[in-house]
Amino acid sequence: MPKIVGEDQLFIAIKNGDKHAFEFLFKTLYPRLRNYASHFLDVQETSKDIVQECFLQLWEDRNTIVVTSLSSLLFTMVRNRCLNHLKHLAIIQDYKAKIMVHTQGSELLYHTDFTGRADGKMLFDELREEIYKAMEELPPRTREVFELSRIQGLKNKEIATRLDISVKVVEKHITKTLSALRKRFPQYTKEVISVLILLWAESHVM
Repeated sequence: MPKIVGEDQLFIAIKNGDKHAFEFLFKTLYPRLRNYASHFLDVQETSKDIVQECFLQLWEDRNTIVVTSLSSLLFTMVRNRCLNHLKHLAIIQDYKAKIMVHTQGSELLYHTDFTGRADGKMLFDELREEIYKAMEELPPRTREVFELSRIQGLKNKEIATRLDISVKVVEKHITKTLSALRKRFPQYTKEVISVLILLWAESHVM
């Protein structure tokens, strides 16, 4: 790769699909961007993921981006993603506070009013959409088992009897679903993922 002098030349190289120039940019700015993201977020892995996502977006959109400074653009992208992440977490916590426990022990979800936040409804709908997509990507039988467990509230043994499979197979399907969700939403804790699952189940129980 020819020696690059200044961001303008670097950006031109990246727009032309020069992967070496992109790698140079990544190695140069990644440590600073990780440190910057850590000012917003407590979880280091989340900071890492967000910075990597921003670089990926830059590469994918390189042909349409018009900027005067690559570094300024990336810092802005990281800041915006961090703030959006925090907003989503706030919405989840708001929703979690609305969860009601049924007298028989099953969790039922009731209407939640987010009108107190200007962007609450939009972010709430985004969360719903994310979890719906994740569930649709599951294999049919895995999703069926999980629906029987989380929506209908059946015990593993009851699911096994209904589907004519072993309890161990039922457990494997449920474990597979939870594992897939943790990979899909690495920025969220197990507790938050549980709330996402309740969001998904809500439309079936209301």
